Amino acid sequence: MFANPLPTPGQAGFGEPAPVKVPAGELGKLLGTRQITVAPGSSLLALVDTPLDD
Repeated sequence: MFANPLPTPGQAGFGEPAPVKVPAGELGKLLGTRQITVAPGSSLLALVDTPLDD
């Protein structure tokens, strides 16, 4: 499997994502969903990130 994370700041190619091999057993920890909730009457957002392998 491949993922496209950004390189660590200060490394060559920063800002240019490139494919990185990720062991299949760890992929679910790196991928997931994000739930965004808007607080009524406010401009604040509540973010909840949930990995696929919880």
